[in-house]
Amino acid sequence: MYISKRAPSHPAIVILPYPKQQSRWLPLAKWFLAIPHLVVAALLILAAFFVIIVAALLITVTRRLPRPLFDFLLGVDRYCTRLSAYLLLMCDQYPPFRLKEGGYPAELSLPHPDRYSRWLPSVKWLLVLPHLLVLEVFDDFVLVLAFIALFAILFTRRYPQGLFELNLGFLRWQARAFTFAGLLTDKYPPYQLEE
Repeated sequence: MYISKRAPSHPAIVILPYPKQQSRWLPLAKWFLAIPHLVVAALLILAAFFVIIVAALLITVTRRLPRPLFDFLLGVDRYCTRLSAYLLLMCDQYPPFRLKEGGYPAELSLPHPDRYSRWLPSVKWLLVLPHLLVLEVFDDFVLVLAFIALFAILFTRRYPQGLFELNLGFLRWQARAFTFAGLLTDKYPPYQLEE
């Protein structure tokens, strides 16, 4: 696994080690096995929407986000990152039904900021739109890469490393955009796939 010596350009860090070998036949069932997670993720995202509204009001008034709200929103982002890594066939381990960090190859970490910009929550949705549009286009490309990786895994039991790095870059970019849109950080996400 390549580890950069530069400091990360964004506080949201996604870590997923490259798997040496993967199960040959499990990728054929992963999308079916993920159905319960997709239902839970949809419910969590709906709940997060309402929590973000409350968080925006609190940040506007106090310039702070209470730790329980921060932990819930980060947990939802973490849950979605794990699920995306599983759906993109990047890890064989079934994702846990929890929001806390630890115990899964794909992890997202983000420090809790002491203070937030008072007025940024009112325009974050507008500022993150270009990222969401690019990610939506890139999403289709990433699914094609995962489909190609499926055949590579079936025949070689290995995820092609170049495809893995591209999909990992997508997960990083997605997590950074979602942490910004979800009011977890004021740091604007860079347009890049690297950490």
